[in-house]
Amino acid sequence: MASSGLRNFLAFRWAGAVRRIHHVETYKVVPSLREVYQQLPATEEVERQHAVYTLGPDLTAGRQVPNGAKYRAARVWVALDLLLTCGTLKDALAATQQRRRFRPEEPA
Repeated sequence: MASSGLRNFLAFRWAGAVRRIHHVETYKVVPSLREVYQQLPATEEVERQHAVYTLGPDLTAGRQVPNGAKYRAARVWVALDLLLTCGTLKDALAATQQRRRFRPEEPA
């Protein structure tokens, strides 16, 4: 298994809110999900690469973060600290984008 680094997290949202956030402990890429889950039935479909993640515990402690906007199935990249402290995913996304735009110069 490959290392995921120290800053990779996955958040899962459904029914209008972020409901779970997990650190990605490890991952591996496999040609078939049957390599990891032998109980899956064999299929005739064309096999393709799949990423399989090992996740750490849920960081939300049961707290839900409402979406605040419609995102459908789109992926969004948000700073973890902002996701955990802002009132909505929309607010956290806006603050993350603002943070990316404003990058102070490095001290000499």
